[in-house]
Amino acid sequence: MRLRKPSKKTILAGMMLASLVLMLLPARCSRWMSDAVGPVLAPLGHAGMGVAFHVRQRAGELTGRDGSEQEDERTALMLTMLQERKRQQETIAQLQNWRRQLDDFPCKLIQAGVVGVEGVPLRNRRRLDSGSRDGARPGDLVTTRRLLHPMRVAPPKNLGVLGRNFVVGRIIESGGHTATLQLVTDPAFEMPGRLYRRIEPGKSRSIYVDLPGGGRRREEIRYDPKLPDPQFVDRPVPVLARGDGRGMVVRQVPAEHSIRAGDILTTGPETEALLPFGLTVGKVTRTQPEPEDVHSVTVFVEPLADLAGLRQVYIVLPIARPGK
Repeated sequence: MRLRKPSKKTILAGMMLASLVLMLLPARCSRWMSDAVGPVLAPLGHAGMGVAFHVRQRAGELTGRDGSEQEDERTALMLTMLQERKRQQETIAQLQNWRRQLDDFPCKLIQAGVVGVEGVPLRNRRRLDSGSRDGARPGDLVTTRRLLHPMRVAPPKNLGVLGRNFVVGRIIESGGHTATLQLVTDPAFEMPGRLYRRIEPGKSRSIYVDLPGGGRRREEIRYDPKLPDPQFVDRPVPVLARGDGRGMVVRQVPAEHSIRAGDILTTGPETEALLPFGLTVGKVTRTQPEPEDVHSVTVFVEPLADLAGLRQVYIVLPIARPGK
């Protein structure tokens, strides 16, 4: 009896059926089969792509799509690629900027993306992330952000987090590939810092200066046009800054320091285990006398980072110095 030679259609149908069976089988059962017949079935994948291309082309002909629409698609793709390239260049520039500032501070910068909640006022809805306060009220700002990072192991808590140019907060919860960022505006955020008193061009300010033999003397310090801008006077004032939901606040600052709008809040030396001393956090917007202490003022600070528009941040992971 003479066997009949199968037709090309029959062979093609059999190969497609075999490919389907491979996809449905469990991975451990199909791995050896895939290694054996993969080279044979691989061309089907290329054929499928070719079929999809021709079907798409034919659909365009039937629906009246002409070359101009295809050109629009190519233009949109090119613009997307250019935007992605610009984003990558901005990321490189940010990393280079932070590397210059962190030159003497051994650390790794872990890039992380911000996901989830925008920094918009809450209305009649629940919090979408884990904040530091229970029972948020309408009008409160969301003061935490969820992060995605590349580390499989959870980073330690309390690590400092940098934005594009300024300090934006710290890690309060972490896991593999995820973490919660507590912004500097969060009511539970607290940070030892320093207030630098700044002199604007053409202006002056009075401060108290410690004398070598003890005692203090009031001096008027003027802006020096020969020196580079910005100019700061005397030593920075040590403070403890806290978030207040919308900004930061520093209480019980001696009035004799003459803190005023435009002065700068930075990280303090007490944070050097996690962040270098002197990184910029915010700018003083106003001061007001303490109601129960005429010799002290409350200082209000606006974070310089765009906290509502955070999209990419850097987790600072310190590296232990040799011998420490």
